[in-house]
Amino acid sequence: MTLTFSRMFRLLAIFLLALAFSVPSSRPLPARAATITVDTLTDETDGSCSDGDCSLRDAMLLAESKLGPDTIDFGVAGTITLARANGTLPQLQHGSTVIDGTTAPGYAGTPVVAIDGSNLNGLPDIQFGIAVYSDGNSILGLFLHSFEDGCIEMEQASANTVEHNTTSSPTVPTE
Repeated sequence: MTLTFSRMFRLLAIFLLALAFSVPSSRPLPARAATITVDTLTDETDGSCSDGDCSLRDAMLLAESKLGPDTIDFGVAGTITLARANGTLPQLQHGSTVIDGTTAPGYAGTPVVAIDGSNLNGLPDIQFGIAVYSDGNSILGLFLHSFEDGCIEMEQASANTVEHNTTSSPTVPTE
């Protein structure tokens, strides 16, 4: 088989086209959604969700520490009583975070994961259950209660979803 000049030229053109399409693009790839599973009801901040002991607080810190969408689901059901020493939960500031209580074992339309803020009452800072300051977040299937200033706060935030939650806050005494 003899290669003619035109045949070599066509093979070279095909090779160069294949090479051009195999070079990585300078455009960033879309972020992949991460799923972080809460597997303890203890309100702790040990900074890790890879040790088989992932609290809601640690899951929220992990989600906020990186860009891109994240889903926080629950492998446990019960009450998370926020520790006074830890203060409020981390704010949702980067967007596209889903906190999904409907994934907890036993969920059948009524929240089985409760977040109790009663230990935070009386602290000098504003105390919300979950504070959302970004777009595209979802808070699903939780029972938030006993937060002095409200259970869910949204400010300068749009396109957020709050569904299948139950909320209850104490009556704040007026002077």
